[in-house]
Amino acid sequence: MNAIRIPALAVLALGLVAHLPAQPVLSIDFNDRSNDSPANTQTGFSSFVLDGSTEIWTAPVSRSFGPFTVTVSSTAGIGFDDRYRTAPTDGGALTESLLLRDFIFSRENAGTEGLTVQISGLEADAEYAVILWSYDNGSPGRRVSDWYVNGLQVVTNYTFDGRVLPTANEQYRLMFHARADVSGQMWITGRRNPASVDGANAASFGVFLNALQLTPVDLAEPPTIVAHPGDVDAYAGESARFAVGVNGTFPMSYQWWHGTNLLDGATNSILVLTNVQAADAGGYSVVVNNTAGQATSAEAILTVLPVENLTTALLAHWPLDVLDAVTPDVSGGGNDLTATNLTAADLQPGHAGQSVFFNAGANPLLYREVGGGSGLPAYAHPSYTVALWVKGSFQGQADRRVYSESASTNSSILVNIGTDSATTDPQPVVDIYIRDNAGSARVGHRKSVLPAFDGQWHHIAWVDDKGLARLYVDGAQDPTDFSYTRGLLTPNLVSVGGIIRSNGLAALFTGQIDEVTVWARALTPAEVSEVHLHGLAGPPQPATLTRIDVTETTVAITFTSASSGASFRVEQSDTLDPALWSEVQGVILTDPADNTYLASFARPQGGQKFYRVVTSP
Repeated sequence: MNAIRIPALAVLALGLVAHLPAQPVLSIDFNDRSNDSPANTQTGFSSFVLDGSTEIWTAPVSRSFGPFTVTVSSTAGIGFDDRYRTAPTDGGALTESLLLRDFIFSRENAGTEGLTVQISGLEADAEYAVILWSYDNGSPGRRVSDWYVNGLQVVTNYTFDGRVLPTANEQYRLMFHARADVSGQMWITGRRNPASVDGANAASFGVFLNALQLTPVDLAEPPTIVAHPGDVDAYAGESARFAVGVNGTFPMSYQWWHGTNLLDGATNSILVLTNVQAADAGGYSVVVNNTAGQATSAEAILTVLPVENLTTALLAHWPLDVLDAVTPDVSGGGNDLTATNLTAADLQPGHAGQSVFFNAGANPLLYREVGGGSGLPAYAHPSYTVALWVKGSFQGQADRRVYSESASTNSSILVNIGTDSATTDPQPVVDIYIRDNAGSARVGHRKSVLPAFDGQWHHIAWVDDKGLARLYVDGAQDPTDFSYTRGLLTPNLVSVGGIIRSNGLAALFTGQIDEVTVWARALTPAEVSEVHLHGLAGPPQPATLTRIDVTETTVAITFTSASSGASFRVEQSDTLDPALWSEVQGVILTDPADNTYLASFARPQGGQKFYRVVTSP
């Protein structure tokens, strides 16, 4: 075989061509208004003009630049401004000063809304180096934002201070690598962090964007971890989720480790562990590879919190046996519910003891404003469970809520368990609806298969395990997939029998509700079944007989039981044949002292008797 010889000079030339830096394919300077004089456009950048008399653009704004389309949107509205700022402190040598003069920003006044920039026309599945400029010297304090590409966070807590003028080109740039999707689109999203701003009018400014630039990544770059997996706390039986964010040339391969143990099949950027137990605790890390190299993440620690019994992580328990101005939370958390248009006359026999009857025509509601150290709302916790008994009909009750979490200042915020929302051909199913601060439905009227509103008592349990959600009816898991991606929700109101929020009462339920319980953890299927069958106290513990005293007229039996609130009956038999036991009538049972009871009754006629104590819920 003959070898082909390439001259040395040609080899050098090929090497130089392969490593020439790629040129930007898209350079946008935002908010250069057509009447600016002189024009504020940086050389080499195209103008994205927001013009006209409107200062706030509520609809998305699109502009075309050759094969590319750039669309800017914000649910809070898009504002724009031009500062005509003075020269930077380095005497005007800052070449990007024109980029920093104009900007667009989200008109968010509270929360974490921001800007979204959608770019279409990119090469499908191609990687790009992205540069964003974000600055405003008219902001009298720090502005902090987080940035995402196609839902993956790439920049955390980007900060600028409008009181500090730029002194170098790199001072107010954000730089990262991002990948277009299979349709050649990329969504760049900035979200405001309201807890990390200061200065005058801090609450009235959102996310700022002066310019952006995209450059294809032509050369393979080794992986760089830009978002390490974070520590996770999870109760035994819950799930745990770890994620890694990586820059570099795709495709990437991933391998997760638990300490020094390789995890079989754990080969994605996200690792989800289910039903974690004490043996799963410890450190988790991931090794990322591509054709150019390898990177290893920092180790994240999983702490598995023990579960002792059904009271572990209990937030509130409302038996609804007592109703006055409030109905008490007997968990010890102090979250009593205030009664609106309800009195003791609305108590009716329930599934266990009493229950509250809600007549929607009288605008009844039980509610509490929560926060601080109350533990509520449930959604404030990564995982939570809500369980309750309901008795009511679905007919004529479209979209009525039996449990809700909402907000006094934002009517968008909702976490709802209720009746079928359909007005045509409704069914006796459970309807789950969750909507975040920005008005986006995280769970949009997803419905059970199992019936719960057919006029009979049914037990409902909603278990949200960090978005891996499950619904149970009468202890059985519903086959509907309720999993979703959790979002930012900040409710401060909890209500039973309807909704209370900034625009008043709504979605009021007609029917009975009993035994409402909330936990700051995800109950296991076995625990849900236990709550359904036996309530919060769990299954009754058998009584232990410690003493029998017999006189000529009386029999006194001393026994112990840890099941507070259980019922006991004394049975007798002439033999130990299990079929021949009968209940003793006329038993006087004293109140317990240290779980010790005394049952006394008249001595029966006849010879020897055998006695036992039977415990029931």
